[in-house]
Amino acid sequence: MLAVIEAAYGTWPGFDLTVPAIEHLRWKMAPGDGLHPKHIVILIEDQIVVSRLRWQNHIQIGGHTYLNETGADLAVHPEFQGRGLARLMVDTWTPEFLADPKASLGMVSSAPEVQTMDYPDTITRPVTTWHRPFGLRPYLGVHRRLGLAQLAQAIRVRRWASRQPRGLPGSRIELVERFDARVDDLWERARPSFDVIPYRTSAYLNWRFAHPASGSPELLTLTRGDRALAYAAVKHSGTEGQLQDFLWAPDEPEALIVILEAAAHRLRRSGAAGVTCWLPGGHRAEGALRRAGFAAVGEQRLVVGTETRGETPPEALEILRDESRSIHVTMSDFDWV
Repeated sequence: MLAVIEAAYGTWPGFDLTVPAIEHLRWKMAPGDGLHPKHIVILIEDQIVVSRLRWQNHIQIGGHTYLNETGADLAVHPEFQGRGLARLMVDTWTPEFLADPKASLGMVSSAPEVQTMDYPDTITRPVTTWHRPFGLRPYLGVHRRLGLAQLAQAIRVRRWASRQPRGLPGSRIELVERFDARVDDLWERARPSFDVIPYRTSAYLNWRFAHPASGSPELLTLTRGDRALAYAAVKHSGTEGQLQDFLWAPDEPEALIVILEAAAHRLRRSGAAGVTCWLPGGHRAEGALRRAGFAAVGEQRLVVGTETRGETPPEALEILRDESRSIHVTMSDFDWV
């Protein structure tokens, strides 16, 4: 499988790792949060020529739980490309996965094999790319085009954060190796705030972030006593920093500002040129991102739904289609980071 993926993509994965690529592949294929994904290959004369992994967790939609299952690393060996094998993969394996209602997440792809696929139950939603450069000139540049008021606010933010990220009374920022039960409590308090949100239990987050083969992001928590107020996962990759995931307590809105600034501060100290994150358009964190010095610099498209008609229940599709519904999706909900 690794030979097919590397032949199709060249360098894989496309980000920094501290372990061999085969260890990353084994991690991606392993069970996470009690789920046991099944992965599919196509063989010709005992040679694997097509490989596709399953990216799996649970997702909450309108207070109900569904299986979030999305194909990842679809790879066709170059010697067998152009023969319709990617289409065959989708047509033949989906009946094996119809047992549970699904609502898969994905990002719009320009890959030719994806463009030829028909996804009858999918809906697209905008995803905003937010960026905060750390250098003065690029920082002023991304904010100048948003108007004088935004530029003035950005300057005040930078002057504040360059000294020390702000805090909350009685709280502290911790760098942790794994998430514990305090994050489970935070998840239960935060989940009712969103109509659509993939699960963020400590079991899932530790599989996603704490394993060395996952890419080894740094994990930050904001705590007060025995309660977690917010967390963030950050990664310095190449010259840029990524805010891969974050969540905060809805009754502690200032905790969001604190964790965003702490994430940026951590990446700036590691030598990153800036920090980037993704959030669905109209996300309730947009005001906090601006207060933390981020600017909206681009837009992508989120695909929600499923690849086969009938897998996503109509009531879930109705919620996903309603643009007034709040969705919390971050970089970490995809296998790109």
